[in-house]
Amino acid sequence: LALRGLVYGLINVIYMILPPLKNNLIVLNYHGIGDNDYRFDVTEENFREHILYLLAQGYIFISVSELERWFNSNNIPIGLYAVLTFDDGNRSVLKVRSFLKRCDIRPAIFVLTESEHTDRTVLSPEFEPMSDSELLDVQKEGWEIGGHTATHPDLPQISDAKKLSHELNNSKKALEKILGRKTDYFAYPHGAYDTDIIDKVIEADYVMAFSTDESKIDVQAHRYIVPRVGINKSHSLAAFKAAITPFSLWLKPFLKKFYA
Repeated sequence: LALRGLVYGLINVIYMILPPLKNNLIVLNYHGIGDNDYRFDVTEENFREHILYLLAQGYIFISVSELERWFNSNNIPIGLYAVLTFDDGNRSVLKVRSFLKRCDIRPAIFVLTESEHTDRTVLSPEFEPMSDSELLDVQKEGWEIGGHTATHPDLPQISDAKKLSHELNNSKKALEKILGRKTDYFAYPHGAYDTDIIDKVIEADYVMAFSTDESKIDVQAHRYIVPRVGINKSHSLAAFKAAITPFSLWLKPFLKKFYA
């Protein structure tokens, strides 16, 4: 964290000197909203700071389905754009529901269909799944509901074909039954995937899937491993500003290889 803070500080200084950005696209990845010790929960105050900063910089929030249309047309318009996503389906995100509505932001939320069977150590200590009625309510407000498997496993570690099908295919059908519509989007639990898992996601009839890889997005991005910028408790506003810069997103894949 100390090293990252130093790097982010340098990045922020560089971007204070450079001309304002004219083109940037980011997909943000949050989990829950809460003031606790869980690494992936952020406080409501910090979340609002992040969103208000982007709006003040001129970012326009688009939906996941709009991002898909841009990929299909092989064109990303000039401008500053952001997509907001939440993983796990923690009902704590409803704390910011009214705020997002006032900001005219319609996020995507990737939910578990059998969270009662999930290893609780990988979820927030305050995790509580959104109810079927809550999912339907936010869907009516324009939120996009995507799949996140049944129980949040590390998919590449599953060798049993029946279990893998349950996590991908059965969970998708269960979610579609709740929502009364087709579910097109998916997010990998733990950000874990390999070529076989990508093929299984395609076979499950998802049309786009999101990773936790942090890198720049352009129309050449693989639509089944769309990169997202992971935001967690360690991201102060200063760290957040640096994390979303093109230079940071260009640098992170190299840093991850170095640390691996």
